[in-house]
Amino acid sequence: MHSKLGMVTSVEAQATRAGVAVLEAGGNAVDAAVAVGYALAVTHPSAGNIGGGGFLLVRPPGGPTVAIDFREVAPQGLTQADFNAMIEAKGVGPAASGVPGSVAGLNLAQRRFGKLKLSEVMQPAIDLASKGHIIGQREGLTLGWSHRALRNNPEARKALAPKKKPLKPGQRLFRKDLGRTLERIAQQGDAGFYEGKTAEAIVAAMEKTG
Repeated sequence: MHSKLGMVTSVEAQATRAGVAVLEAGGNAVDAAVAVGYALAVTHPSAGNIGGGGFLLVRPPGGPTVAIDFREVAPQGLTQADFNAMIEAKGVGPAASGVPGSVAGLNLAQRRFGKLKLSEVMQPAIDLASKGHIIGQREGLTLGWSHRALRNNPEARKALAPKKKPLKPGQRLFRKDLGRTLERIAQQGDAGFYEGKTAEAIVAAMEKTG
């Protein structure tokens, strides 16, 4: 497919519309891609989330292609014994978590190649989290089959199953805590995630759950 004006596609419609909105606001392709990335953290959390990482290719007009690798990395204090124990536990739980790269990578791409302010690019995602988004078919299926596992994680259950049962496609899910986290990132950049209140909350949750 070809377009003279611009085109956005993603795995989830509301996230795609976030990218379109940013293009319509005067953003470029990188602004739109970052907007979609943050929106997917709300509408497709099983894969697109700020606790993960990824890769991004950018081809600026008249310039060389740039690759950004922002996959997760192992914690600095990880030992071989820690790694072996994690494998024996089947890679489940806080010990299996890497240091997230999504926020750093998306922000780097937007800062280097985008046109708009980060706060403008992130506003659609903030709105989807704070004002609620409609559960899609794929997200509804994921929430259904993972509901039993949420019993072992009170915070996840509170966020993703607020009525103590899985939400279904067509229902609205509010992610106000996530919205506040996204607002901190929008205003403070990387420091809004890797430092301060958000980082402290992540560390506290991981220490509490092992």
